[in-house]
Amino acid sequence: MPALQARLMARRKGLYEEEHPEVRAGGDRRSKPQIADLKPAFTTSTARATGKSRDTVERAARRGKALGPDTLQRIAGTSLDKGVELDALAQMPPDEREPIVQAAVAGEVATAIPWEAVRASSPRA
Repeated sequence: MPALQARLMARRKGLYEEEHPEVRAGGDRRSKPQIADLKPAFTTSTARATGKSRDTVERAARRGKALGPDTLQRIAGTSLDKGVELDALAQMPPDEREPIVQAAVAGEVATAIPWEAVRASSPRA
């Protein structure tokens, strides 16, 4: 489900920013005519509407933007459809990411998390 959530959140953010361009990063939010009609930021508005935290909304939108709707659609329901996997994939260049995505789509248990990170997080005996 995180892949679907990220894909939909990125789409929602794009639509929100089209409707309210003043809320985009770098937008003019200080001009006097706009102060009376100031719209909440995407994360605030969506967090209120969905009941999710602002961090959850921002994280999903960031994953969606980094990975794109096509990749997210492909990995939905695979071994990569976990938050930590999406974050690891988002940090990879697309040419390194693609073989991992293809393996997961083929039904293999694939991971994008580097072995060093897995080892470091394991409890030591």
